[in-house]
Amino acid sequence: DDWPCLVICPKSLCGTWRGELQRWLPPDELEDRGMHVCVNTKESIDTAPQGVIVMSYEIAARRAAELRSFNFQMIIADESHNLKSADSQRTKAIMPLMQSARRALLLSGTPLPSRPA
Repeated sequence: DDWPCLVICPKSLCGTWRGELQRWLPPDELEDRGMHVCVNTKESIDTAPQGVIVMSYEIAARRAAELRSFNFQMIIADESHNLKSADSQRTKAIMPLMQSARRALLLSGTPLPSRPA
C-alpha cells in the first residue's frame, strides 16, 4: 500500500497536480482517502493523512520535521532539479524525508547533457 502520498512541486504547479489527481485517481479513492493542497506554512495538516498532500518545495522544506512524522509511503518530487544542490537548505531538509518513504519518484523535464563534464 503506497498511502499516504506526498507530492512536492513548484508552487505554480500545486493546482495542476490537484486537477490531475482528480482526473486520474478513481473518485472513490480520493473520496475515501482525501486530498489536501497546502498553500502556506501556517496551514494545518491532518495529523494522520490517509490520502494525498500536495505542497510546494518551500513549504515542504520548512515543515520537513513535521512531515517525517506522517510516515509517507510514496513521495513524488516534480521538477526534482530543485533538489540538485546537495548543499542547499532545501535539499538538506527534503532529502531525509524522501529517504524515509517506501517509494520516492523524482520527475524532471530538464534534459541531461549528452556529455556530462
